[in-house]
Amino acid sequence: MKDAAGVDLSGLNAVQRAAVLHDEGPLLLLAGAGTGKTRVVTHRIARLVRSGVQPSSILALTFTNKAAREMRERVAALLGEHDPAGLTISTFHALGARFLREHGTALGRTRNFTIYDDDDQIGVLREALSYLGGALPAKGLKAWRRAIDTAKNAGQGAESATPPLEWAVVDPGLAGARYELLMERANAFDFGDLIVRPAQLLQEVPALADRYRARWRWVLVDEFQDTNAAQYDWLKALAPQDANLFVVGDDDQSIYGWRGAEVENILQFPHEYRGARVLRLEQNYRSDGHILAAANGVIAHNERRLGKALWSERADGLRLELFAAHDARGEARWVAERIRGFCREEGFAPGDVAVLMRANHLSLDLEEALAQTGTPYVVVRGRSFYDRAEVRDVMAYLRLLVNPNDDVAFRRAVNTPTRGVGRTSLERLGARAVALGCSLHVAAPAAIAAGDLRGRSRAGVESFMDMLDRAGRDDGRPASERVRALLTESGLVLEAADDDLGRESGEGREGNVWRLVDALETHEREAADPSLAAYLEQVRLVSDIDLADLSGGAVSLMTIHAAKGLEFPVVFVLGLEEGVFPNARALGDGEGIEEERRLCYVALTRARRRLVLTRARQRNTFGETRHNASSRFLSELPPEAVEPRYLPEPPPASRLRRSGAWPHAHDPVAVAPAPSTDELCTDPTYDDFGGADGGAYRPGMRVWHAQFGAGRVQRVASGTRPTLTIDFDEIGERKILASFVSPYEG
Repeated sequence: MKDAAGVDLSGLNAVQRAAVLHDEGPLLLLAGAGTGKTRVVTHRIARLVRSGVQPSSILALTFTNKAAREMRERVAALLGEHDPAGLTISTFHALGARFLREHGTALGRTRNFTIYDDDDQIGVLREALSYLGGALPAKGLKAWRRAIDTAKNAGQGAESATPPLEWAVVDPGLAGARYELLMERANAFDFGDLIVRPAQLLQEVPALADRYRARWRWVLVDEFQDTNAAQYDWLKALAPQDANLFVVGDDDQSIYGWRGAEVENILQFPHEYRGARVLRLEQNYRSDGHILAAANGVIAHNERRLGKALWSERADGLRLELFAAHDARGEARWVAERIRGFCREEGFAPGDVAVLMRANHLSLDLEEALAQTGTPYVVVRGRSFYDRAEVRDVMAYLRLLVNPNDDVAFRRAVNTPTRGVGRTSLERLGARAVALGCSLHVAAPAAIAAGDLRGRSRAGVESFMDMLDRAGRDDGRPASERVRALLTESGLVLEAADDDLGRESGEGREGNVWRLVDALETHEREAADPSLAAYLEQVRLVSDIDLADLSGGAVSLMTIHAAKGLEFPVVFVLGLEEGVFPNARALGDGEGIEEERRLCYVALTRARRRLVLTRARQRNTFGETRHNASSRFLSELPPEAVEPRYLPEPPPASRLRRSGAWPHAHDPVAVAPAPSTDELCTDPTYDDFGGADGGAYRPGMRVWHAQFGAGRVQRVASGTRPTLTIDFDEIGERKILASFVSPYEG
């Protein structure tokens, strides 16, 4: 079926078609996980173009390079064009960088500004606070950086940052102003600036806002629930009340509050844009029915949501599995063996499996267990390559070729490798730069002339600047060729090769240096803008998921945040304990718990066919052994979606010796010690999410309870919730719900 513009809509359901065919005016498309939102966005763009809308008047925004690339490729396929001319599909940050390249002079920058990351910001803060007499340790500097990021996410400047009281050693307003001054001298912007500065310019210069509104008459935003206040300010400047603003998002997947995302943006959109049309995408094409039931059951406990329920035409599939281990090592060993079971017995491959967790440190035991079983795995940790010392060294040199005023890069590169420019020399050079109100690069000749630098340090700075000047001169050679010569002449390559001596293959620092140069050569061949400046911007704006390599046949270990937007046939979620997931910082905080629950919803909806949830009764966290209650999210699962006869862990060794084999005695997981009796015997994390009723048991039967072990039924009480009086082998009589035990032949 094609619409009047000739776009094929046959693969769309009724709600998707309604969104694609929406005429003018604002629209909010509430798109649940796995409901085909990208298909809607790309079909809408294709339909607009086929209907006569100029591609140059369309702006589509998303959050990752991967999503933007996929969107562009799909639109091109729908239109039958390689790359629709003039169409802007971009991430927010890439658009911000592009905007500031054009208008940055109004903010005291040139087109060749550098984008500073977290470590660079800390370097600037160290200088700013030191100038004001407020030197701080690394922990304090990180707290200040977070405060500045928070202020900019809220649409404010660094002067409005509010650091924690324990680190407020100087006036925050003065520190913020000094920070901004140093950023301007370094010809640099931080990541927050890429959003807040365009928004401020559009608000302060109405003619500029009018120009962009006239240019982009159709604005589409994907993952709208992830926008922060500054991004929303920018959108409202580009697309006021009556504009054609088409936003797609899921309030139930708003999980980035810790980095400034405001769930209120999507919750209040129908009120902000009066008369906006609201459509709900609820048909899921990803997951089996029991997985969707579990996700719906958990997220329904959130109060602040617009409301929807996922459904599917797929079968219910197999129920969720639950496992409770004695400790984290037992949890890891069981998960490793269960993965082997999925691969050996059910035809899955390691690459079909993802193990998700609330925090990276939870993967350590599992990495060891997977290695012991010979299961290939990959830890998805985003920018780890670009965070390596030798890579940051090379990047510092490259940054200086584009922006010589980049003080952070200058400080890193000038004595790497060592050329006699130590701390004292840099302090003298820095003092001269402060006196002159300029960058280190500009101040260097004056410092040499004044005698601030002498002997070896003078020779080192002079040779360094001469080398950069030659490499930065456009002599007709490609930048990659000049960079190769620079890295060799500087001694970086030789130093990396020397450090590699004695290392195992595959860990080479020299190889990482050349990997960067190779990437630059590829960029020069393939990019629309082959310049070194464009390459550096591309590297700086890469996101965690853009770097994730999930193409191999290995189990993927990652945080739930990193998994957003991905899907896998088999998903494990570790650490479902109070204080772990939900995170301890969220306990007692209503909005914090709601965001944690949204994070749980995201985790559950990554699974297509099999979903396994695990926890440990005790866990060593940062040197402390903690006994954690089961996560509240487990108690929110609908019982009908959970495997009712799934025994979560073997009995302690003492019971095995006395009562013989148990139903899972072949399981290689280490056995647990006897449980304490201060835990609720009806804790569903340990037990059978019962389909059994009292009639399934009779006095004299042997039964198994996952917390209290084996016992014999003494009495049966029927009713709406049948209970059993059981004489347990080790703790005596207890009254237990019948749904929380299983028959046991031991």
